[in-house]
Amino acid sequence: MKIVPVFFKYDYGDPKRGESYEQLNFYRVLKNIFKEVKPFWIEENGYLNDKGLLQKNLIDFAEKEKPDIIFFALIKDEFTHETLTYLKNNFTTLNLFIDDQWRFDAFTKEYAHLFSNVATFDKYSLAKYHEIGVRSVILTKVFSFDHFDELDFKKIEYNYDISFIGSR
Repeated sequence: MKIVPVFFKYDYGDPKRGESYEQLNFYRVLKNIFKEVKPFWIEENGYLNDKGLLQKNLIDFAEKEKPDIIFFALIKDEFTHETLTYLKNNFTTLNLFIDDQWRFDAFTKEYAHLFSNVATFDKYSLAKYHEIGVRSVILTKVFSFDHFDELDFKKIEYNYDISFIGSR
């Protein structure tokens, strides 16, 4: 199976911020699961400065690679409705809506219908997807990533019994 992840390579497309969460986690895991993973990095080749070029190059990339799935984790309006509709009509597409708990009404409901499949972490959003006519919804748990092999938990000095960290 061939996957084309469409992600930011750098955090919010800015190399000064370091590698993106999607590259550090989703992309690394996808490479371990699937035989062929051909990433389309959103900010490469000046795409962020030319939205029209970004649309054309993603479609051209998809046509060339002919993936089984195009996997998005959109942050905002990187891609037009026309581009996403074209891709949905010609390929299987999936978007992981990470922030449905707080962005469903402001973001997800405007984009969910533009994908073959959607995934969410928020069980409370399932009814909202159905209300807007989106039926192919995957409820997933927060992903577990393979970066734990880099940590030696026995050497960590803890200050608190329980902590939450949004990203590593």
